This record gives sequence, structure tokens and C-alpha cells, in this order.
Amino acid sequence: MRESYEFCRRMLISVDGRAYWAASCCAPPAVRPHLWAAYAFGRHADQLVDGGDRPGRAEEFERWAEHLTAALEGGGDGNAGDPITRALTHTVHSRGIRVEDLMAYVDGLRMELSPAHYPTFAELRPYLRAVGGAPARILLRVFEDPSPAAEQAMTLLGEAAQFTDIVCDIAEDLRMGRLYLPLEDLERFGLTCDDIAAERSSAAVRELLRFEVSRARELWEEGLDVLDLVHPASRAALQAGAALLRAPLERVERRGSPAVGAKAWTAAPRTAAILVRSLLHPPVGAAVAVRP
Repeated sequence: MRESYEFCRRMLISVDGRAYWAASCCAPPAVRPHLWAAYAFGRHADQLVDGGDRPGRAEEFERWAEHLTAALEGGGDGNAGDPITRALTHTVHSRGIRVEDLMAYVDGLRMELSPAHYPTFAELRPYLRAVGGAPARILLRVFEDPSPAAEQAMTLLGEAAQFTDIVCDIAEDLRMGRLYLPLEDLERFGLTCDDIAAERSSAAVRELLRFEVSRARELWEEGLDVLDLVHPASRAALQAGAALLRAPLERVERRGSPAVGAKAWTAAPRTAAILVRSLLHPPVGAAVAVRP
């Protein structure tokens, strides 16, 4: 099992760089391997659906989903065929992760296998809850046995992270036949999908992006209430991860264009500053019960 968790740790570093690995190191040592397993599960699943329009993509995803379901039903005995699934099933059973949250995430990713368009923000929210909120609840249960209020706030935090990803990846998503921004928002600023796909800055595009960045920040503010609802030992890592995921919004706002690459990693000095602040100045909140 140790080798499976180490595989997940190496995957985190190789795919997303050392920033998020460093954020995981803000967590208590006993929690870190489970964070790596949850990350590897989410990243691998995302890669399956995010690989363009290659033949057999949907079939590959469904085979993976069946394999995951069979492994989870097997009781986490460590006999799953690949290191990610072995680590995940062990984490699920040792940390009390709800299988329904895992399946909600899988169902949300399944929505990405077809071209996506959402007329209104209200119609986008179920997707945000599935692909953002469900994995956020999984991460929270890695840390502790949360209260209902903490789970609700963490769901909002996950929605904020997913919507931030949408705002940062507009043009790239369009290339794959997806548009997650509500169509009502484009209409509000007199824009079409072709205007967005052109990746050019204009007054209307800049206004649209400012509007979406503001909406994302409102979601973050609501979700960050979770920091007052979790055990002090959980806060530094949650705060660091949230700060790193939120940071790209500033670049989107500055660029004023939905060009690919807006979601570039936060510069190294900024990343270091975020992590130091999270460790030295964790938010103050009420202490609640936490699993060892």
C-alpha cells in the first residue's frame, strides 16, 4: 500500500508541479497520503474525459468507472489492479469517504463526454456541485468527520474552484466543443460563442470576464466559511489549496481575454508566499472534533 500512495504523490508532483504537493504538506502527516490518493483519483478521472475527441474515449471512461465500482465494492482489501485505485479504496475505507460522493463526481465527469452548453447559471449549478462540490467533500472527509455546516460550506468551496477553472479555460473548452459559461451571460454583454472563440480582447469581452471573475470570488467568499467550521489542524492545508486555486482569477482579469494559458501556475515567489501565510497565519475558528 505504501508504494500505491507513493505513486499518487509522484503523480501530483509530475502533473501539477510542486505547489500542490507543498500545499498537501501543510496537512498533518497522517492525512497527506490520503490527500495524494484523492488527488490522483480526481486527476486520472479528469484526464480520461479531457483528452479531446479521441476514438473510444467514452468507452474507456465507462470501463474505468466499472473497475472503480468493483474495487469499492470489494471492501478496500488492497487487491485492486492499479496503484491509484488501491490507494483510493484504502482511503475510502480508512477515512470514511462516502461512496456516493465518489459516484457523484464520476456522474459529473460523464456529463463532459457530450458537448456542454448551459442557458443559465442556475442550470450550471448541478454540474458545479457534481464536479466541484463532490470532490471537495471527499477532501474534507480525508481531514475529519465534518459537521453538516462544514460540508455545505466545503461544497460551495468546490463549486468556486470548478467555476474558477471554467473562467480560466474558456477558449480551450470551446476547442473541445464545450461552453460552460451561461449563455445568458454572453447575451447580457452582446457576445456570441464565435466572439469568445476568437480569443481577442474587446470592451465587451473584458466586461464579461470581470463579471465572471466577480461571480467566482463571491462563491469563494461563501465557501471560505468552511475554515471557521473545521478543526485547526485542517485549516492550513485547506487555506493554502484554496489560495492557490483562486489565484489565477487575477491573471484572467488582467489579460481581459479568454486566451488559452490564462490558468498558468502561480509564479514561484507568489506560491511560496501563499504557503507561508497559510502555515504562519491560519484563520481563527471554533475547534470541532477531528479523527486522528
